[in-house]
This record gives sequence, C-alpha cells and structure tokens, in this order.
Amino acid sequence: LAFVADRDSGSGTSRSLYLFYLASGQVDDLTPWVRSVSVYSAPSWSPTGDRIAFEKYSRTPKGDLQNVMIVDVATKSTETIADGWFPSWSPDGNKLAYVALNGSRCYTVDLRHRQRRLLWWSLRTLFTEDIIGPAIWAPSGGGALFNVTSGMKGDSRVGYYVDFASGKTRRVWNDSAFEVVGWLGHRSEEHTSELQSLRHL
Repeated sequence: LAFVADRDSGSGTSRSLYLFYLASGQVDDLTPWVRSVSVYSAPSWSPTGDRIAFEKYSRTPKGDLQNVMIVDVATKSTETIADGWFPSWSPDGNKLAYVALNGSRCYTVDLRHRQRRLLWWSLRTLFTEDIIGPAIWAPSGGGALFNVTSGMKGDSRVGYYVDFASGKTRRVWNDSAFEVVGWLGHRSEEHTSELQSLRHL
C-alpha cells in the first residue's frame, strides 16, 4: 500500500511517499531524497507493480512548482518525467499520462522512447474548464475518462470520454455530487465493460 505522509509530525513542509507492507506491517520510505511529495495527486502504480508515479511539490522564487516523478520500488531511484500533476499509468505500462499545470491539457510520455504527445484537450478546458484529476484509462487502453470542473465557481463536475482511435470526445455525465475514480469490467470485455462502467458510475 502506497501513501503520502509528513516526515516531521504534521508540519506539512516535508512529505514523503511510503510503502506499507500488509503482511509484515513494515513501513518503508520510498523517497528519502525528495523534499516534499504532494498530497494533491494520488500515487499511481505501474501495472507491473515495480514503479510508482507521484507528484513532487516545491516552492521556488518564481512560484510553486509541481513535477511528475517515478520511483523504482526496489532501488528507490527517482526520475523526473515532466512539469505537471495527476500522473496515471496506461494499462500496458508503456505510457504515463499527466495534466499540465494550468489544467487545460493532458499529455502522455512514452517511457520507452521519452516521446511526449498531446492526449486530450478541448476548447472548454482551454478557456472555461479545468481537468481536475488523472486520466482514467479504459481497461482496453483505447480511451480515457476525464473529470473536469464546470460552473461559474468551478463547483460542478463534467465527465468526458475520449476515444483515442477516432479522436472523438463525448460528455457522459454532468453532476456536482461526484467524480469518477475508476472502471468496472476487464480488458477482455473491452466494449461491454466500458459501456457498463459509464452506466454505473
């Protein structure tokens, strides 16, 4: 179990990413060399379970800065991937999605070749709405759901589903009461699992 916690009794100035082993009860600091791990973005496990993506927070003379980083669970070595937040691994483990700091665009980085590409944006996210969470990949990897702020005060949520093959975006819900956190179904049931998930969430 991965979680973020203060190193120094709740001051909030220095946080780290920890691993809790359920069988033994042991707690291990995975990021001892990182000054402060952000609690805003949830850690994202790679599908193989050997790496975790997380958000690092730091204050600079030019303002606050967030970086998407990866830590190797076995060696504790870290790597900075991009400026941004809300990291999310693709189902095949080859790509890492993250959201630009202004909330207007979502990008992916191909971790094999270090190539970045734009995953999704819209005129709404560019001018009036913000992506407010990680890309929620479909089990097939063929699309993703996005939680987006809406309303004059940004207190409502709109959900969009993006089909990567066609590039088409459709709104699948508009509700102020909840945000979607995951999918139902399995990759082997590619089409039906996605439709069931949209109905149930």
